[in-house]
Amino acid sequence: MARPLVLFVAPRNNLYGASRSMLDLVRGLPPRGIDVHVALQTPGPLGDRLDADGIPWTPIRTHRWIGKPRGPLRRLRNGALDRLTARRLGALAKAKGAALVHTNTLSSPVGALIAREAGLPHVWHMREAVDTEPGSVFSDGEEAARRFIDATTARVFCVSYALAQETARYADAAKIRVLHNGPLPVSPAPLAGRPPIDPQGEIRLLTVGALGPRKGQEEAIRALALLRRSGLNARLLVAGDGLDAPLRAVATSLGVESAVELLGYVDPKPLYATSHISLVLGPRDPLPRVAIESLAQGVPTVGLSSGGIPEVIDDGETGWLYDGSPQALAATIETAIRQSPVEREAMSEEGWRRVHIRFNGERYRDDCVALYQELGVTP
Repeated sequence: MARPLVLFVAPRNNLYGASRSMLDLVRGLPPRGIDVHVALQTPGPLGDRLDADGIPWTPIRTHRWIGKPRGPLRRLRNGALDRLTARRLGALAKAKGAALVHTNTLSSPVGALIAREAGLPHVWHMREAVDTEPGSVFSDGEEAARRFIDATTARVFCVSYALAQETARYADAAKIRVLHNGPLPVSPAPLAGRPPIDPQGEIRLLTVGALGPRKGQEEAIRALALLRRSGLNARLLVAGDGLDAPLRAVATSLGVESAVELLGYVDPKPLYATSHISLVLGPRDPLPRVAIESLAQGVPTVGLSSGGIPEVIDDGETGWLYDGSPQALAATIETAIRQSPVEREAMSEEGWRRVHIRFNGERYRDDCVALYQELGVTP
């Protein structure tokens, strides 16, 4: 019997959370009896990772349908180009005998169009709230998008229960399933020793993510200013690319520009090893990978009590949650700073233990295969 093949459609070609989580998934499906092929927006760095893993992919061009409002001519042009892509990839899916089309993120409708062209079931993999970024709208309007999503959906996989609740605005709740990401190994390496926190010494705070309101870097800078005014020698490392001028302006206006390092896009793993506290601040972030990675490294972690963050951080047990304001964030960071070394070590151990149980890659891939089986895709 031929092995089933799933065509993944990746409208984003970067190495941030959604793309990396898709990579975690597609790497683990062939050993489970399911072949994969990726239709990948180009240009971008994700294709190099797929090549390194021997995962076949086809380049596509598609357009975001969520963002700032667009004029009618732009919408018509984008729609026509997406339909051309769908015809080409629909033919490819038929030629390869694909059993399913799996769209990674809601940012483009092209995967649903490909599935419709090929006559295949379609899965939306929701990894973000539609209106997380201020001013974001569906280019064709919310009601038209809702009808399209519901009509082209066999299943919707949501990365958190919080996102599943929001997604019920756009799709039949009976089609929605929760599939937590799994970036971690089942058998983790022993937890390495953490740099001690000395309230009298330098305290290194870390935030990781693309720059902008969705990740809360400005709130981190404002909290940093409050901490320094209280006499703490805190510094903030900001890892992520994007427009940094607004953040530099905020830091300068608060007199903390020398205590803020904007690093651009870098591998965060070395930063986890040398930072004292990780900050996860994205409002309504569906399921932040950085929170999982921080706890997996034993880093004391402070998160905004919003979106899927409470599904990763257990307040007072594996980390700390706060209700959003720079004042509340600064107070919570100070609580983490002044925790006793014994309590901090116990919390780090518990966070490390729990995230490796909840968010390991084997569980993630097994759960995905079980959800495919609901649609008749059986290894």
